[in-house]
Amino acid sequence: MKLGLLLGGLLLTAAANAQVATINENFNNFTAENTTFPQGGWSAVVASPTSTPPPVSPRMIIAADTNDANNKMVQSYAGNNGSTPSYLITPQIAAPSGDKTLTFQAMLVSPSPGPGTIQIGLASSATDMSSFTAVGNPVTLSAVGTVQNISVNIPASALHQIYPFHEPCCRTDG
Repeated sequence: MKLGLLLGGLLLTAAANAQVATINENFNNFTAENTTFPQGGWSAVVASPTSTPPPVSPRMIIAADTNDANNKMVQSYAGNNGSTPSYLITPQIAAPSGDKTLTFQAMLVSPSPGPGTIQIGLASSATDMSSFTAVGNPVTLSAVGTVQNISVNIPASALHQIYPFHEPCCRTDG
C-alpha cells in the first residue's frame, strides 16, 4: 500500500512549559536522504519487514520534491508489511489541555494496492507504541494526487507525544 502524506505547514501550538512551545514544521530545513530520522526533534517508529518477498523494509524519510529540492516532505513506505502501523513522532510537548489543533496536508501517491489511512494519536513515549491513543477519526486517502487538508483537535490528555500518522502506512510525499 502506498500513501502520500504532504506535511506542509504542520502546525500545532503546544502549551507553555513544553519541551517545544510551538510546532510549525514544513521540513524544508531537514536533510533529505534514505535514513533521516531522528531529525529536528522528530523521530519515527516503522513496522518490521515480514518474510514475504520482496523483503523490502518499511521506511520513513525526508524526501525532496523532484521539481523543487527546497520543498521537502515526510515520505513513508510500508515495504512488504502493509498491515502493521508505522509512526511519525513529533517533538515532545506538554500534556495537551484541549485547546490545540494539528493541521497538515496529505496526498495518496499511488493506489497500489489500495487507499492509505492516517490516524492521529497521542502516547506517553516516543519509543513504546503500546500507549498510542487515537485522536479523532481515521482519514482515508483514496484519490491519487488529491491533496487533503486535515485538521484534528487535540483533546486534553496526560500523554505527551503526538503522532501525525499511524496505521499501515506506506509512502508519504508532498
